[in-house]
Amino acid sequence: MLDRISFLREIKNLAYKGVEALAAGEIDDFGRLLNQGWALKKQLASRISNDALDEMYCKALKAGAIGGKIADAPAAEASCCSTPQWSATTTSAAPSAI
Repeated sequence: MLDRISFLREIKNLAYKGVEALAAGEIDDFGRLLNQGWALKKQLASRISNDALDEMYCKALKAGAIGGKIADAPAAEASCCSTPQWSATTTSAAPSAI
């Protein structure tokens, strides 16, 4: 298992790769990088996710998403999913949309 600093470095490297993938128009690669990042973040601390977020993320993957980003801000929780043909954004106001 990686130590915390190694996890954070790997997440940073994934972010740089994500920028490169987006710049090259490689949306599928970007989605895979989002998925890898989410898997790493969940290993950092038990409070990174919860059952409701895990369920929403799994539903998105089952619906065809390649990866996703879950962001939590004081005003709203949002997720962005990357799929082979399109990208979709949902908010906590409509989590059943996934």
